Amino acid sequence: MNNCVSLFASVLLTVTLLPALADESFEGTILDKNMDVRVKLSLPDATPSNNTGSIRFEGAWVCALTTKFVKVQATQEAKVVIYSLQGPPRGRCISLMDGSLRRSNGRDGSFTLELFRPNDVKPLYTIDLDPPGS
Repeated sequence: MNNCVSLFASVLLTVTLLPALADESFEGTILDKNMDVRVKLSLPDATPSNNTGSIRFEGAWVCALTTKFVKVQATQEAKVVIYSLQGPPRGRCISLMDGSLRRSNGRDGSFTLELFRPNDVKPLYTIDLDPPGS
């Protein structure tokens, strides 16, 4: 009986932890001039041990960058997670190469992404994303 209880507790713990350890996937759109560009984002949990994800742009942009966790900044308004953007540089992604992605969480489960070129103070693009299925 004790073995059965122990096995059940291990399975329950594993099922509970898996969603927390998994990457988060989101989709959204950037308005670039008069063209909608679909964006797909996969971010790891914000820990140094699990620190890479990706951002992919579709349509006329057709490029992708790797996101790498840098740090978390807490402000009075929100928690902001900062990722660096890495290549290979290609297409429209060239201007974002070595820039950063900043994620701030909304109260409703959505969040805002800001994409920065290297050394810029103002974002080049801002994207409001929702988790899939919302």
